[in-house]
Amino acid sequence: MKGKGGAVHLPDWEPKEIEDYYTLYVQIMGISEDAFWYSDIGFVKTAAANKQAFEKWMNRQSEAKRKKK
Repeated sequence: MKGKGGAVHLPDWEPKEIEDYYTLYVQIMGISEDAFWYSDIGFVKTAAANKQAFEKWMNRQSEAKRKKK
């Protein structure tokens, strides 16, 4: 689940148990526990995807900056 530059990627499989969801979204992706427990799962999935997209963008920006030096 870790890719280049330490970015975390969402898996291609769907978690089956609540423990799997908790591990993926809270412990690995860094979604807050409050958001996980009190929000709709669709919101949590969207937040994780948005976080992943932002991290990819940040990694590309950092890489581009390093190449300029």
